[in-house]
Amino acid sequence: MTEQEIRQLVIAVAETAIERLSAVVLAPAPERGCFTLKEAAEFVGCSTRYISRQVAAGCLPAANLGNSGKQHLRIMRADLISWLEQRKSGAVAAASRGKKGPKSAPIPYQSRHWQQSPESPSDAQAV
Repeated sequence: MTEQEIRQLVIAVAETAIERLSAVVLAPAPERGCFTLKEAAEFVGCSTRYISRQVAAGCLPAANLGNSGKQHLRIMRADLISWLEQRKSGAVAAASRGKKGPKSAPIPYQSRHWQQSPESPSDAQAV
């Protein structure tokens, strides 16, 4: 075999290997049926603590696969997607930490020391 033939053979083998590797690397990952807290948080794009609070509040269903000593929570993909859809459409209201209802006008501050009652003007001077 000449040098030219060897080069062509090496290039052909390399091209075949690149095609096979790119098919494996670029292939979509199989969809998982359930997620751990960390995987669910990565899927949603939030913290694991937020997902954990949503599970504890009963907003996001999860299965506990652990024993009595430690929890091993798994969240089903369908439950996670439906929870996201509910959050997107606004069906679940966000928890409010402030007062509910319309804001009223502020009450002007009136010091009791400067109030003068019509019955006893001398009391206001004594203060």
